[in-house]
Formats: sequence, structure tokens, C-alpha cells
Amino acid sequence: MKKNNRITGLFRKAIVILLAVVLAAGVPSPTDVQAASQKSKATSAYRSFMSKSKIPWGTYSRLKVSTSKCSFTLAYINNDNIPELVVTTHEVAHAVGYGAIFTYKNGKVQGVVNFNQDDSKFKYYKKKGVYISCYVMGGETHNYCKYPNSGSDCVLATFYNNGVRTDMKKGTTYYKANKYGVRTKTSKSTFSKTLKKLVGNNKKVAKVSLKKNTAANRKKYIK
Repeated sequence: MKKNNRITGLFRKAIVILLAVVLAAGVPSPTDVQAASQKSKATSAYRSFMSKSKIPWGTYSRLKVSTSKCSFTLAYINNDNIPELVVTTHEVAHAVGYGAIFTYKNGKVQGVVNFNQDDSKFKYYKKKGVYISCYVMGGETHNYCKYPNSGSDCVLATFYNNGVRTDMKKGTTYYKANKYGVRTKTSKSTFSKTLKKLVGNNKKVAKVSLKKNTAANRKKYIK
């Protein structure tokens, strides 16, 4: 009897050790599996969305743009494991925004926000909910925007005069915006402190290249 109890005890210990080894090996948890499944559904939906000849332009659902003239990239803007789809085109008016961010929600692709994008790379703070809208008009303006956000999304901005307009001095001007989007000049120090409140100590700006919307690029990069 004692021998059987001893064998049972050793068996239990072996099971515990085996479980510990399995967990240490990085077996995905149910939460990880669910997140991977959602990401797979999202990227599949994004590929199908960008395969269409025309798509609604972000929040302007009645405005359609030709996907053949679009570029795209994936970005992890908010704090989850499902990427957002960033699309750009110059087929629309500047006021509408050359860029649009889409997300996968309730089983479909939805436009979240339109913004201006005059850069070949999309810039944002990974998983911090902040992206940078860049456009050129008499100089370079970088708007630091919350994602997503109700009301005005612009929180901070910089303007750099690159010499296009000779009536302005060269250099960078810093701005801070209120909840209505009204911007006022501020110091570089205040700008930096406000930005830190938004992104913490993560000062690194993620820069992802926008890819031309082709079948090969969709297969290669939307995954």
C-alpha cells in the first residue's frame, strides 16, 4: 500500500514538473489564441477591403476613392494586438485629408478618422494612441493627434519653415491645442512635457513605409 502511495506521489510530481516545462516553453494562453484569431480576421478583412476597386474614404462614407491610386500600411496605434489599416491617396481634396485610418470592428472594416499625410512614411507612437499628421503648406506642419478621440484630435503641433515662404523666419514653432482644436504658441519645454504625458517615456517614433496597393503588396504586408 505504501509502495502504491509512493508511486502515486511520484506520478503527481512528474505531472507538475511536466506542466511547468510546458508553460515555460511558451504555450499560448486562451487569451493569446483569441487575440491571434482576431488579428487574423482583421488582416483578412483588410486584404479584401483593399482588393475592391473603390472604397469609402474614411469617415466620408459617401466619398469613394480608387484603391489603385492608394498606398497603405498597418500600424499598432492603440493598445491592443489588432493593427489599424492606414491608407493614403491624393485623389481627394486636401481639406478632406490625404490619409484615413480604418479599424476592424464588429466583423467589418470601419473608417475612424481622416488626416493629412504628405510624407512617404506614417509616424506614430506604438500602442500609445498617438499618431502624427504631416503636411506641407508654406512649411512643414506636424500635428500630434490622439487616436481615437471625440472632438478635436490635435493635441500638439510643430511648424518648421523650410524656406518656402521668404516672409517667415526659419526654425521650429511649437503649439499646444485645447479641446476645441484652437492652437496657441508654446515653449519647447511645455511641448515636451505635454507629449510625455501622452506617450510616457516612449520617445521613439515608429515610422512605417506606405506601400503601393498591389496584390503582391497586400499579400506580403497585410498579415
